[in-house]
Amino acid sequence: LGPESPQIEPALKFLREIKLGQRTSLPEKVVIIGGGAVAIDSAMSAVRLGADTTMVILGQRHEMLVDEEEIQEALEDGVKMLNGWSTKEYVVVDRELRKLVLQRCLRMFDDNYRPALKFDSDDTMEVEANLVVTAIGQDSNLDYLSEDIGIDERRSVLLNMAFQTSAEGVFAAGDIKAPALTISAVAEGKRAAMSIDTYLKGSGIYFGRVIDIPETRLDPKIWDYPREQAARLEPATRRQGFAEVESTFNPDQARREAYRCMRCDRNSTQGLFLRTFPNGA
Repeated sequence: LGPESPQIEPALKFLREIKLGQRTSLPEKVVIIGGGAVAIDSAMSAVRLGADTTMVILGQRHEMLVDEEEIQEALEDGVKMLNGWSTKEYVVVDRELRKLVLQRCLRMFDDNYRPALKFDSDDTMEVEANLVVTAIGQDSNLDYLSEDIGIDERRSVLLNMAFQTSAEGVFAAGDIKAPALTISAVAEGKRAAMSIDTYLKGSGIYFGRVIDIPETRLDPKIWDYPREQAARLEPATRRQGFAEVESTFNPDQARREAYRCMRCDRNSTQGLFLRTFPNGA
């Protein structure tokens, strides 16, 4: 993470201070280390506060753990992306961070897609930096766990299919198992609760409800209507502040989008059949 310096800080602190209005300006040159969703958010926030912003990313563009749409939007906003590079050295002069020396990242994974970083320390470049924001992930604090709870080499708690640890009667879910989205942790928490109820000989917990799916024939004309697109701010406008970038549908758009619903509760093969044979077979 580099030397101890007030000019090097974690992304969550950076984003929190912006959200709370505690930070309304930035130094001229900001470098974001990382290529995930938090890194993208940090970079786009830095641009909106007027900084010349560069992302330093280990992997290539197709290896970034973020949607292509977000990558494109960040580029449109003016974020510069250096794919396939890693920090080699922080250059500090008179206690002031001046620049980063980067080295080429040749590989992130081996042929089995296991982490296997490989660098070319002779292939380097320099990037000016007055502030570095690190967005390279966080680990769970597992120091408080007892020794009978198994932990793998990734510092994640080992769980079985019922979300039970190796300790009798101890269950877990969420980032302590593997970092993911909040909604994934919520879903895992519900499944863990069901397993705990079963373990305690409870009467059973079921999250969901039985849905009666009526038999109906799809209207093949739904494929003739294009998908509605919500209005979006142009890059020149959106990079000036934190206004909502993508609006919701207006009433007419909402009605048209609802009309073209393809009935997600039905077997998609039926829709394919009707699209291919609109008059039946």
